Amino acid sequence: RCMNYIFLRHLLYKAVKEESDFKKIKKVTLDTGDVSFLIPSYFEDCYRWDIKKEIFLIDSSLEIIIIKALSFCRNCKNTFSNVENKTICHNCKKDDTYLLLGRDIIIKEIEVE
Repeated sequence: RCMNYIFLRHLLYKAVKEESDFKKIKKVTLDTGDVSFLIPSYFEDCYRWDIKKEIFLIDSSLEIIIIKALSFCRNCKNTFSNVENKTICHNCKKDDTYLLLGRDIIIKEIEVE
């Protein structure tokens, strides 16, 4: 799990450094699905640690927006909450489903000075 966080932080900071003409980061906003591997409290701890190490992050903030996982049932064409029902459609009780939304981690916004 630790390697996933290190890799995610690497991707985030690479994206941040690619921003042109900035002095420092004010805020980073991430969208993460509630069935992604990201545990917000762990990543927030990593970010707080990085703020002490990365000059461009000093006094910045991190916002993590949780996107609800949704699945689609091929059998009855129903869309339903994946977290509450796992892979079983609550409408027809079949497990012929796939995840529509909720696995991704997206850098939604980077506010810079």
